[in-house]
Amino acid sequence: QKRHKWGVGQDGKPIVGAGCIGGRVEPGEQPRQTLEREALEEIGCAVELCTPKPSSRICIGLDGDVRPLREDEEDPMALLYWALARPGYVPGGTVAVYCGTPASNPNPMDLPALLVAPWKCLQRLWSGCRLQEALEAGASLIERETIPRNARLNPTATLEVLGRASISQRPRLLRGCYQSRAAQPAVQPDAGLLWNPVRLASAGAG
Repeated sequence: QKRHKWGVGQDGKPIVGAGCIGGRVEPGEQPRQTLEREALEEIGCAVELCTPKPSSRICIGLDGDVRPLREDEEDPMALLYWALARPGYVPGGTVAVYCGTPASNPNPMDLPALLVAPWKCLQRLWSGCRLQEALEAGASLIERETIPRNARLNPTATLEVLGRASISQRPRLLRGCYQSRAAQPAVQPDAGLLWNPVRLASAGAG
């Protein structure tokens, strides 16, 4: 998360948001075009999308309910959609989340840093771990600005929604990512936060 959005905890330590690559859909854009533009702006390289297995695609509603997406529903390249209901987002909008791989080595362009974190780190992130704890658990950091190692990582947007998803749905999403990767081997980026071996990127009305 960009520095001006950081917070400070009661203990005086910084709170840094961690989320996925992506951003607002501009007039005339489709979500995939938004992702292409945002990826270049945020990580300096294009993203090659993977095709998720149809049975793994889901939608998370405003109330947190999860339903499967039909094969002919929405963009078939999107792994999941989630509904919006928060300040700063278009009312009634949704966010499309894609799985893919960077076309070249990603670097933080207009972000302070990129965090590359294995899936096993997600539980730590969802519980609000500190950056040093994530690094000790196997994550790595690509910095443009120095990020305090005692900063607490706060999941935002898509990463926050995934953290709130039903435990029973997480294996489904993981299968969708890994099966996507089998079709197009490699890894992919996600916004301020990257995770390995599959990473997420999102584009939405926010």
